[in-house]
Amino acid sequence: MLFEFRTDRKIIDIPIIKIRPCRFSVRDDYPVEKIRELAGSIERNGMIQPVIVRKVTREEYELIAGEMRLRAAALAGMKKIPCIVKKMSDKQAGIDALEENLRRYQISGFEEAEVIYKLLSEYGDELICEDDDKLKLLAFSEEERQIMNKYGFTEGHARALLKIRDCTARKFIIGEIIEEGLNVTQTEGYIEEFLLCRKAERLSRQKNKFVIKNIRIFENTINKAISVMTKTGLRIISEKREGEEYYEYTVRVPKSMLSHVNNEPRSA
Repeated sequence: MLFEFRTDRKIIDIPIIKIRPCRFSVRDDYPVEKIRELAGSIERNGMIQPVIVRKVTREEYELIAGEMRLRAAALAGMKKIPCIVKKMSDKQAGIDALEENLRRYQISGFEEAEVIYKLLSEYGDELICEDDDKLKLLAFSEEERQIMNKYGFTEGHARALLKIRDCTARKFIIGEIIEEGLNVTQTEGYIEEFLLCRKAERLSRQKNKFVIKNIRIFENTINKAISVMTKTGLRIISEKREGEEYYEYTVRVPKSMLSHVNNEPRSA
């Protein structure tokens, strides 16, 4: 991914209470243990690396990068922390936040897609982005994304699953991937086989429909013949039975009715 932007910067100490979270933050589930470890390090050695912020009002700043450092500093009892202050627009703030998270954390493709979507929704005409193809990952439901994140699905798994458009089938396959522990290559193979089976099922159903259609044509022919015979005065008895291997059609014409019809005087 490549975004283009320019920034200016300077470093100052800013009260933690004056720093608010970034609205384009990629994640909010920072590991508590790591924050505690970092807080201990800050207590022993001080805060070596500053966080990145931008000024949004006369008294308030917005965090761009360094959420864990900010939380750890607060846990360590610091009132002020060193900050790199960047002069930037809302667009640049969102871009910087995304780039920083991509560089520092192993965020999921879904989280990245959500931030890109927010940025493109607000600045689509101005933003230069080489990889907005990730937006396709937002086709998954929230429930699907949560399950895939929980079980460590990669972006490769997700892209393979995009070939399955039926939600019920996709839920089944997600369960199979989890149960069998399939990697990306195995998942792609499984899905290809699944789609081939689905195609074969559709062809089979189409063939059955063709057979049924032809049977109905045959039945219509019989019914028309019976209708013609009935109009001549014959009392026709017809019956259809369906066996395991065949259909059986029976048409009974009483002999007494035939002789009656044959002996009727012809009109002059």
